[in-house]
Amino acid sequence: MADIKGLFVGTLGLAIAVASGWYVVRGPFFGYPIPPAEYMLAACGVFILAVYGFAWGLDSIYHADRTERPNIDEEQNQTMDMPFGPR
Repeated sequence: MADIKGLFVGTLGLAIAVASGWYVVRGPFFGYPIPPAEYMLAACGVFILAVYGFAWGLDSIYHADRTERPNIDEEQNQTMDMPFGPR
């Protein structure tokens, strides 16, 4: 089962990244007036945070179905009954 929190954060991060990216490129590429520099800087910061949230959500979804590996002690992992003796 997918992690609901990770799915929500990933989707929200993707939507915010797309919206802030559109705000940054709409002026020079789509014929709108160029926004003020402060708003462009804020949109770039929001874009970076949104991409981080998107990546965190994807990572959370990816690791949701995995099980923890057992914590094997190093001494238990060694074989002592081999004919050549202990290591």
